[in-house]
Amino acid sequence: MNSQFLLITVTIVVCLFIPLNPGFCEKTNTPQGTKKLDEIHNIVQTIVQHIRDQNTEKALAFMMDMQNLWQAFTGYHEETFAGELNPPDGMDELLSGITGDIGELEHNLKAGNFSESLGKAQVLLDAITSLNKKMSLPILFDFTGPKCKSCKVMKARLTEVAPDFTGKVRIVLVDVNVQKDFTRKFKIMLIPTLIFIDKTGTEISRHVGQMEEPAIRAELADLMERSGPEKR
Repeated sequence: MNSQFLLITVTIVVCLFIPLNPGFCEKTNTPQGTKKLDEIHNIVQTIVQHIRDQNTEKALAFMMDMQNLWQAFTGYHEETFAGELNPPDGMDELLSGITGDIGELEHNLKAGNFSESLGKAQVLLDAITSLNKKMSLPILFDFTGPKCKSCKVMKARLTEVAPDFTGKVRIVLVDVNVQKDFTRKFKIMLIPTLIFIDKTGTEISRHVGQMEEPAIRAELADLMERSGPEKR
C-alpha cells in the first residue's frame, strides 16, 4: 500500500470517526454520508482488480480498510439519523445485507475462491450504489428536546407530514440533549429549530419556532425543487 493511499485512508477514517469535527471534514462530510460511500465503493473496485489478478494478499489488505470504513460509516449513520421519521424503504435491509456481503467476500477470499469472490464483490458494488441513491436525498433536521412543549407540537406535525415525503426528503428529529456536538455544529440557540438541507449538504433555510403544517409542506416542496432530480 503506497503512502498516498495510506494518507487518504487515514483522512477518511478520521472524518468518519469524528464526523462533527468543525472545519477538518467540512468539505467532504455531507449529512447524507454519500461521499463516504463513494470512498468505500472505490476501495471495493480496487479489491475487484486484485481478485482478477488472483492477489489474495492485497485483496485482503484492502478488505481490512474497507471493513473499518464500513463500520465507521454505519456508526455515523445510526447516530446522525437515529430520529429519522421516514427512512427510505428497505434501508435497514440494505445496510444489513451489505454487512453480510462484506463477511462473505472476506470468507471467499480467505478460502481462495476467486470466482465466488468476484461475484460477491460485484453484488457488493451494486448494493453500495443502491444505498448511495437511497441516501442522496435532501434533509429536514428538527432540533428538539423532550421537555419543550413547542417541540412536541412540531414532532406531531412532522410525523403527520413525513409519510408523504418518504423517498423524497429525509425528516430527522435531533435531540439537542443527546447529540450535543451535532447541535453545536449547526449553532442552535433555540428549539425547535428546523434546518432544510439540499442533497449537497448545503443549508437552504432554517426556521426557529413552530411552523404550521401547510408551511412545512411548502418548504419541503421548495427544497425538493431546489435539490433537482433524484440520483439515477
